Amino acid sequence: MDNSIIERLVTENPGLIRLTLPANTYPGQAEQVTTVAATALLVTHSDAPQAEVSLLLKLIFEKTDYLTNASGQGAKISKRSGLRGITIPVHAGATQYFGTTAAPPMKDAQTMPQKGKGAAKP
Repeated sequence: MDNSIIERLVTENPGLIRLTLPANTYPGQAEQVTTVAATALLVTHSDAPQAEVSLLLKLIFEKTDYLTNASGQGAKISKRSGLRGITIPVHAGATQYFGTTAAPPMKDAQTMPQKGKGAAKP
């Protein structure tokens, strides 16, 4: 992909990120390739316990041996890039774990759908 196209896609679509695939990532790919990618997203409901969300994130981002054993891409998972490409509100437990409110904060429970409930009416 041309760099200007990648830049436009990433700018216009905050959920996309620039990604460079090293040479030989795939059979027949002799050179590195720069493209776009979507990030993985773990979603929960607003009433999930904050401590459980924080613990789950700690397990995902700090206990990565199981990820690196299964895939070379697992080594790229890090707390530093955990909010990269996230464009929706984050749970209070994620805010606590990442120590930031870089992504939009979770709206209060009256406006966010909760587990087993429809969206609140205005």
